[in-house]
Amino acid sequence: MIGDIFRQEREKKQITLKDVESETNIRTLYLEAIEKGDYDVIHGEVYLKGFIKTYAKFLGLDYKDILNKYYEEKGIANPTTETSSEKQQPTSENTASDLATDLPSERNKKEDNSFHQRVEDNRGKRNLVNIVFAVIIAVIVIGCIAYFIVPLVTSPAAPAKNVSQTQAPAPTEQQATPAAAPQPVPDGVHVEATFNDKCWVEVKVDGKTALEQTVDKGANFKWDGQQEVQLVLGNAGAAKVVLNGKDLGSLGTNGAVVTKKFTKDKVEDVKK
Repeated sequence: MIGDIFRQEREKKQITLKDVESETNIRTLYLEAIEKGDYDVIHGEVYLKGFIKTYAKFLGLDYKDILNKYYEEKGIANPTTETSSEKQQPTSENTASDLATDLPSERNKKEDNSFHQRVEDNRGKRNLVNIVFAVIIAVIVIGCIAYFIVPLVTSPAAPAKNVSQTQAPAPTEQQATPAAAPQPVPDGVHVEATFNDKCWVEVKVDGKTALEQTVDKGANFKWDGQQEVQLVLGNAGAAKVVLNGKDLGSLGTNGAVVTKKFTKDKVEDVKK
């Protein structure tokens, strides 16, 4: 079967059907049909014989011999077959022609070499495309690594969870607070009275009368003596008294009449 001849020759030359299709423009579907002997796939005898002739020439085969085998395979007469009488009387020209047919022509050799060169060129182009594609993929992968992985490796380690990040404040040098110096006890007797209501008042400083009158609400007085200050209030709850800077508060209840003698160290009741 001529399909076996085609396939064996193609495989011997390490040619794929895709290579044949790219060089002859015969679809792989039709090439497979020819190699399998499934000629019905190709519609039209003219197209079929044309494909067989082109395929045979492409592989460097004698297309006339292949067509004769095709006719034998189909069981039809070869339209180019010579008469029987001519076959029985071979001439020297016929013999030379037969020899030329049996030997590969120079043209077939050139076509074969040209085909192999084209196949190698196509393979080289495909290899170059594959290399370029591989380089592009490698660049993309390296870029992804540089973008995502390198920052993770070079970034400082994150602090461990559940570990306090608060640093203890640096110890500060405590400054000694100087102790408050004791306040000197003022010399003499100093009495201050502030009134929150009307009150009759009599004041004697060191035995001399300093005040004797009814004062109004909001009045404020200060008396300074060497030995004593005596104070009489007609409404004891109306006055707030301070002795030598010490707050004594009210000296009695509202409406009560009191007499107090203030010295440097104490307060005494004076009974009349």
